[in-house]
Amino acid sequence: MKKNKQMSRTPILSIRTRLLVLLVGITAVAIISLAAVALVITQKASQDATRISRDALLQQAEDYLTQTNNQSISEIDLILENVTQQARNLAEYMGQLYDHQGAFNNQVYWSADQKMVRLPDGQYANHPEEISSVFVPNFQELNAEVKQDAELSAFLDLTFENSFKSAPNIAAIYYASPRNVVRYYPNIDLGSALPADFKATERIWFTGSTPEKNPERAPWWTPTYTDATGRGLVTTVAVPVYTSANEFLGVVGFDYELAGLKDIIERSNFLKVGYGFLLDEQGQAIALPEQGYLDFFGKPGAEFEAVPDMKQSQAAFSDLVASMLSGSSGVMAVNIPGSNLFVAYAPLGTTGWSMGSVVREEEILQSITSLEIELARTYENVVLSRALPAVLLILVTGILLGMYLINRTVKPLQKLAEQAIQVGNGVWEVELPVGRRDEIGYLAQSLQTMVNQLRGSMQQLEQKVDERTRSLQANIEVSRRISTVLNKKELVREVVELLKATFGYYHAHIYLYDESQEYLIMAGGTGEAGLKLLESGHKITRGKGLVGKAAEAKSAVLVGDVAKDPDWLPNPLLPETRSELAVPILLGDQVLGVLDVQHDSAGGLSENDASLLQSIANQVAIALQNARSYERIERQAQRQEQAAVIFRKIQSGASIEAVLSTAVRELGQALGARQTRVEVGLASQQSSGINQG
Repeated sequence: MKKNKQMSRTPILSIRTRLLVLLVGITAVAIISLAAVALVITQKASQDATRISRDALLQQAEDYLTQTNNQSISEIDLILENVTQQARNLAEYMGQLYDHQGAFNNQVYWSADQKMVRLPDGQYANHPEEISSVFVPNFQELNAEVKQDAELSAFLDLTFENSFKSAPNIAAIYYASPRNVVRYYPNIDLGSALPADFKATERIWFTGSTPEKNPERAPWWTPTYTDATGRGLVTTVAVPVYTSANEFLGVVGFDYELAGLKDIIERSNFLKVGYGFLLDEQGQAIALPEQGYLDFFGKPGAEFEAVPDMKQSQAAFSDLVASMLSGSSGVMAVNIPGSNLFVAYAPLGTTGWSMGSVVREEEILQSITSLEIELARTYENVVLSRALPAVLLILVTGILLGMYLINRTVKPLQKLAEQAIQVGNGVWEVELPVGRRDEIGYLAQSLQTMVNQLRGSMQQLEQKVDERTRSLQANIEVSRRISTVLNKKELVREVVELLKATFGYYHAHIYLYDESQEYLIMAGGTGEAGLKLLESGHKITRGKGLVGKAAEAKSAVLVGDVAKDPDWLPNPLLPETRSELAVPILLGDQVLGVLDVQHDSAGGLSENDASLLQSIANQVAIALQNARSYERIERQAQRQEQAAVIFRKIQSGASIEAVLSTAVRELGQALGARQTRVEVGLASQQSSGINQG
């Protein structure tokens, strides 16, 4: 019985069990080997994907950095071009004053004899309370030519304030004649601010504008210099002044404070981590933030007493500075201790200066570093979490499951790398596997977020630059087109037609106040409706409608849907009007009229239109003022000519009676009087008279 019991017992390790154990062991070894191979493959794929993503991101960053730098340069160029146009307009106006100086022989708007006094050191100056300062050095005799320079330049007071306000960051506007007569706005009492023997003709903005140095008579920007009146570092746009007979009359200058460019340069930083800087033609740093001092010179900006010379920066920047000073553009990598820098640079078209934008490589790749850590953790989790369950199913699906894991892990990464290359080539619309609920999906989501941020930043920047460029170009075009128009009717017609052609408004017209300031009378309008309104003498009572409201409030009035506004005055000649914008034409605090535009769709006008049209209205105000000044000069010249004719006829009289008769007749005809009479009282008789009926 005992023997039978022993034979019936199951063996501890049966053949089936041993085969199963052997199969499990072999399969386990195979799975472990496959897992090791999969780990190596996935790590290699991870490294390739990271490398490709890194290279693509760096290339994209270089392109975006270059675009950001160029857009900032375009913005600065447009601003400086606007200042140049203002200076050109003022120089042309000064030349016209000299061309018509004969109109001021008998009547002076501003008398040098009455307004100027000699100071203790021998120089001449006017009162500090006047609109602008006048200065004559102590070595210059106060002769007729010097007085003429001072008196004719006084007419610039009519345009100084509006020109000063129309361009941001203007420190001063002035005119200097070859006789060292200087008229300066705003009034800072030049007689006390300048040395008594100050020579304007020796300043760089004057010497560079003379016929010998500037035969083309073109406006130009000076190198940076320290202002003689103590306003710090400035640059000047200088415009030579000539008469129509090509006589050199002097120079008009606009001083531009370089500190005003810092805001624009600070806005040009790359994704809010880089910075911008600006060099003049001599290599001086016009604008350089604190980080720039540390990078270029290795010490803070507080240790510099003057404007730093970038040619003296660290040796690593020598090639960059030399390339910028030569007028080149491009992107350069600069290696400094502890960091690698990318610098995009290009010259400014208006001044010859050069602007650069700097960003650190580690700041660009900060997101890639985070992705590398997450990617390594992802691959480790993928292999361990998928390999261990596969061991339990080794008997039936071990090898297939291993291949499945390899395909599932490697192929999405390869696809992700290909899509990263497309992003690097500028293709934003790529399909990333963001819907996966695993680490690969998280990686794709991170890359998609980065792409969206870059694309959104570029679109917003392009939109802002387009809007700013459109406004500045419109202002420059209006200023250019109307700067030479001195006839009020032609000026109004030119403005309304230009607005409609440029911006596609449904209708545009201009109203001007009558002499009583009770009515706004239409002075110009577009299309057939504008002609009919002009022929009918269309006018609006003060304070009525949107036009009157804008004039009273001295501010723009914008109505997106006129059907909902109770103040709107409909016009049967303009039945398609759906929205309307009225802006006042202001000359200082004086309302000259209203610029009104209409659109044929509700909501077709916006605050951007209001800002743009207000700027254009300011230009129109200056042009209207110039036209009125020109008309006054013309009328005065005609009266002077009539007086000269009468005087010559009177001199030809042979007797007192003939002289009196001629005087009565000519004065009557000149004044349009029905009857003219002159009476002369003598000691020997009561009176004698001559009538001219």
